[in-house]
Amino acid sequence: MADFARYLPLSARPPQDETGVSSHWGADIAAVLDAVADLLVVQPPTALETPSLHPGWSVRDVAGYLSWRLAVPTAELVRATSLALVENGFSQRRVAESFARRGADLPVAEIVAGLRSIAVDKRADRGRTGIRELAITVVGGLDIARPLGAVLPLRPAASGAVALRRALNGPTEIKAVIRDRSLTATDADWSFGRGPAMSDTAEAILLFLYERSDRAPGSAV
Repeated sequence: MADFARYLPLSARPPQDETGVSSHWGADIAAVLDAVADLLVVQPPTALETPSLHPGWSVRDVAGYLSWRLAVPTAELVRATSLALVENGFSQRRVAESFARRGADLPVAEIVAGLRSIAVDKRADRGRTGIRELAITVVGGLDIARPLGAVLPLRPAASGAVALRRALNGPTEIKAVIRDRSLTATDADWSFGRGPAMSDTAEAILLFLYERSDRAPGSAV
């Protein structure tokens, strides 16, 4: 079992070291984007208006956010973020919504084509391929796939790294639940942390850590 704790123990390493497991996740980002594109292309038009796991966002909104946020060059993203923060009263939530609209307003075929194009670039290690981009992609993929009744394919190392990043940098309420515990993915062969195990599927752990579910890992449904 991959023990991510030997790279980044929850109680011993600062958040800025979150990329210690790997700094290049292009292939994993590409795999998730291709899976999302494959899922969207077979959906009826009305399915894209299905509420996603992201509160207040539809499947289309999430897909639009991914297609814009992951494609835009870093310099442009920095400029757009700075401007959007001012325009939206420094609300990170409203900034994200404004980014989602940039992509979501496109026809579905263009959104899908955009996701596939990004996947090609990421697989070739072009653009941003760090853990932050991986986390955005994985969580967005889950936000889309689960409401549409699909399972998002995730490589164990990728799901573990994204879970670990959130465990280190997540909100206080989440950290309070997992403090002095270890998180163990029963279907992905990874574990990190110290203390009694909270064992569950990788997806269930991610959904809890990213506040898409209020069920703590290992607890009864």
